[in-house]
Amino acid sequence: MAFPTLNWSRFTALVTGTMGDVAAPVSASNPLPVSAAWAAGESAQIGATNETAPATDTASSGLNGRLQRVAQRLTSLIALLPAALGSAAAASSLAVTASTEDVARTGAVAETAPASDTASSGLNGRLQRVAQRLTTLINGATATTRLLSAAASDNATLVKNAAGTLAQISGYNDSVSARWLKLYDKASAPASTDTPRKTHYLPPKSAFVLDNVGYFATGIGFRITTGSADNDTGALTAADILGLNVDVL
Repeated sequence: MAFPTLNWSRFTALVTGTMGDVAAPVSASNPLPVSAAWAAGESAQIGATNETAPATDTASSGLNGRLQRVAQRLTSLIALLPAALGSAAAASSLAVTASTEDVARTGAVAETAPASDTASSGLNGRLQRVAQRLTTLINGATATTRLLSAAASDNATLVKNAAGTLAQISGYNDSVSARWLKLYDKASAPASTDTPRKTHYLPPKSAFVLDNVGYFATGIGFRITTGSADNDTGALTAADILGLNVDVL
């Protein structure tokens, strides 16, 4: 492959100034000619050494003035920073203002705990509610409903007309046949037309203990029948169930 041959005579002529369009050799004192219009435009774009910074970020300016504006903004930003970074008192720290929504979500220091587990609340109030429930759990049952001896019926009973947790149910089935304990999540006395939340088998001639039965969101009630069906109306014989204790948190 052949490479083009440089015309050294023309290159030499350009440098030494012997070409017709160059009066003298190119040097610092004799640079290549530049049009006056281009030189003036370049000067405006770069900006004079004593150019004034523009009044706003977007006002017209040469590069010199623009860099002054950037320097001014950096100086203003530095003035907002604390003297030293790291852990500091509030007065020496960067100011941060939480949004109204964030304040509501966090909750005020004096926020009141919500009345129920699902009521609206900030995190502070919600944690109070959790603490209340833990305290109740630690302290044990807050109320006990007792049935010393069952009547000759289904013994329909409203234990609590509000949300609560059944911690334990205990008693004795003195019948020679199984009995069925139906538990209801409702705020009024249960009936055979209601659907139980839970149904427990009570073995004949045996004591029974049901631990950690569960949480009931509306209320707590029970019926005891001779059959397992939800709508069973079979009444007990008197004294079938003895010493029934229903512990509620």
